[in-house]
Amino acid sequence: MSNKQEQFLIDFGKRVRELRKEKGLTQENVAKICGFQRPYLSDVERGRRNISAKNMSLLAATLGADLQLEPVE
Repeated sequence: MSNKQEQFLIDFGKRVRELRKEKGLTQENVAKICGFQRPYLSDVERGRRNISAKNMSLLAATLGADLQLEPVE
């Protein structure tokens, strides 16, 4: 995985954590809503999981956010 891809996952995870906390939700709450295990969500928030686009979309919808992808350069 390239440094750019790794940084994207780290940034995505940070944003997930920010949105989750803004809504007053725990990892357990969000994981349950999404059908994930809590450790999986923890890994996503720390940028340690190569999350699928499908799961990114599910998290974004759960947290009331738009999923915007940058164009490939």
